[in-house]
Amino acid sequence: MKEIGKVISSDSDKAEIMVMRESACGGHCENCASSCSTTVTIITHNNAGVSPGETVEIEAGAGAIVGLAAMFYLVPLIFIVLGVVISKWLLPQGVYGFSSDITAVIIASLFCALSLVGIHLSSKDRQIDYNIRKI
Repeated sequence: MKEIGKVISSDSDKAEIMVMRESACGGHCENCASSCSTTVTIITHNNAGVSPGETVEIEAGAGAIVGLAAMFYLVPLIFIVLGVVISKWLLPQGVYGFSSDITAVIIASLFCALSLVGIHLSSKDRQIDYNIRKI
């Protein structure tokens, strides 16, 4: 993934770069009702020695992007399926007057919430390293 951005601030270790968020219309906003003025600020290692005001090209490795996508999409899905399987196995008659299907939905929802809390806690310190290149 390559994007063009502008360096907002930098020091010898970190650089803060503002990148225009890609819209669904591909930047042709006159053809849609989307708001394309949305920007994203990225903080990464200043491996190119950039200075504030410079225009740079940043690139993230595909492996890092795919890994994060897998974590945010597959982990909750696995927990939902695990919740349904455990519910059907341990509580085949349901609980508190609920049918086994309703019980499975409730437990799967709780497992999904648990996975999202786990993802949130584990991703606090995770950071993608971007390659920066001056333009």
